[in-house]
Amino acid sequence: MADTTDIIKALKYWNAERFTKLQRKLTTARNTINKEALSIQLKPFFTDEEKQVLSEASHILGSVKRKIEHAKEIKSREEKARNLQLANYKQQRQALLAKAFPRPKSAEDARPMLVWVLALSIHHESISRGYFYERKYIAGDIERAFDMKNATTVLAQAVSWWREITEFLEENAWHYDEAPDLARIEAIQARFAESWCEDVSSNMGTEPLLERFDTKMAIVQSDSVHRL
Repeated sequence: MADTTDIIKALKYWNAERFTKLQRKLTTARNTINKEALSIQLKPFFTDEEKQVLSEASHILGSVKRKIEHAKEIKSREEKARNLQLANYKQQRQALLAKAFPRPKSAEDARPMLVWVLALSIHHESISRGYFYERKYIAGDIERAFDMKNATTVLAQAVSWWREITEFLEENAWHYDEAPDLARIEAIQARFAESWCEDVSSNMGTEPLLERFDTKMAIVQSDSVHRL
């Protein structure tokens, strides 16, 4: 009969939950033989040979169940270790991105965030084919940012764009099961500095949005000066 190692190799794509379900079924099957088929009420209906076969079947089921249980425990430990590793990678990615892309602190941080969002709307597929914030929403973002004509709402929108940027990079700059490195982000930032930023100013789909932002930001800054 196969041992636990053989079972794990043969069922390598099974997770701990699936092993648990099989263990329960084997337990039920064994209990059915022991508590029903070999019960005092039913035993007299079987020949000695049949009772021996049932007893052996119960023994085999019990042996297999213990091996499945052992395999489940091994898989469970492996899954817990892997989940801890993935959680650690996620924390590392977030720490790297927080350092590379500090959270906006003032309304003046909104324009750099907008430029990054627009740049990624053009070039995000060079990083990953994963979804990125669609450009059609950005015009509405700009209108909402300046709806109250004050720096608070502009800052709130800057933070929203920052989240779109960092969440996209967290999910797509590295494989989810890969230890993140700063070099990947530095390479993306280099591409941004070399050409992406300029592309935003020359692209027919993004240039009007940037101009719209600059016009509205100038009005907010002017109103702020007048209030002083």
